[in-house]
Amino acid sequence: MSIVLFRQSKKQELETILWTIKNHKLLEKFCDSIIYPKLSKKLWQMIINDNDMFSNSREPVRKYLEKTNQLVLEKNIKQTVIPLWRKIEKKFFTKIRNILNLNLLPKYICYLTRYGGGGTFNPPDTMWVQVNKKNKNDIRYFTYTVAHEIIHILLEEKYKGKSHEEKEKEVDNVLIKTGLFK
Repeated sequence: MSIVLFRQSKKQELETILWTIKNHKLLEKFCDSIIYPKLSKKLWQMIINDNDMFSNSREPVRKYLEKTNQLVLEKNIKQTVIPLWRKIEKKFFTKIRNILNLNLLPKYICYLTRYGGGGTFNPPDTMWVQVNKKNKNDIRYFTYTVAHEIIHILLEEKYKGKSHEEKEKEVDNVLIKTGLFK
């Protein structure tokens, strides 16, 4: 049976921040609750202009975030959200295997982050899910967001060439079929 392993790390938090800012225009089209750290315009622009895998902006941004206590991991968030996922995990993976008729990986990695917009994924097994106590919907929709990102990972090969809207609709349709989300 598949499981999701939840992790938090400052390194992944920083990468989420860099990716979110670099892709902010795309995210703002599809997300209504994006959370950014407070950065100067100079640092923000440095990230936007960094086309070398953030090699020029990573360290100055990390130092600033550390100095301003914005790279602090949320304490106790795991104890709040992981039990929510564990309640549906076994049913979810059983239903998904039956609906999609796919072989699932034994484990998926989910990084919990304070920043970003909902969730993002990187096949074959990794996702990042925003869980910020300031946004009550992050907690409320946590299980849905984790499930949503797993479906994206599983369908990534199938929907190459489809628009973002088509992909989102297909993922949502699969989640509806599970009967676990309303």
